[in-house]
Amino acid sequence: WAPMPSPRGSEATLGTPAMPDLAALRHGVQRLAELSAEAGRSSAPGLAAIPPSLSGFGGPHWEAARAIDEIIALHEVGATAVVVNLPGRSVAEFCDEITAFGEQVLDPLATKGI
Repeated sequence: WAPMPSPRGSEATLGTPAMPDLAALRHGVQRLAELSAEAGRSSAPGLAAIPPSLSGFGGPHWEAARAIDEIIALHEVGATAVVVNLPGRSVAEFCDEITAFGEQVLDPLATKGI
C-alpha cells in the first residue's frame, strides 16, 4: 500500500480519503490490517510511505534531521518502505542529492536498525 500525504478537502479531487497526518495514516494501517485478516491473509501488505518533507511539495531543499524524524515516525506507524522525491536540476546534481541523502539520512537510520 502506498498512501500519499494529502490535506483534508482533497478527497473529491484525489478520489481517496485525505491523509493529512500520522493519526490518519495509523487509522489506515489499522483498517488495512482488518481487511487483510477478513480476507484470510496471514499479514497485511507492506506500507510504502512518503515523508511529508520529501514528498516533492516541500521545496528544493531537504533537512536530514527532519527527514530522519519523519521516517522514524512512519516506521513506528508501520511503514516498511519510504518513497522520497529529491531535487536535482541535472543528472549530476540529482546523483549528488542521492549520495548526500544516503550519507545523512539512510546511514544514520541503518545504525538505528531502520
